[in-house]
Amino acid sequence: MIKPPCDKGAPKVEQLGAADRTEVEKAQLALDDLDTMHGQATRRWDEELQALRTRCDDERQAYEAQRKALQERLKKARA
Repeated sequence: MIKPPCDKGAPKVEQLGAADRTEVEKAQLALDDLDTMHGQATRRWDEELQALRTRCDDERQAYEAQRKALQERLKKARA
């Protein structure tokens, strides 16, 4: 049986030199910052979406109340 070539992949942090370790740490911090910004943006969009839904519901209820009042007014005018 032929063994596949050894895939070493990325070296472990412990095996890296000081400069490489610093670069890995910088990359990890950048990734963490990106994840944080994404999370904040997602929360902001969720809050804005909820505000829009609330506003839409409020406007729909106001419309329905106004329509009902106008229907009653029309009914009285026809009577």
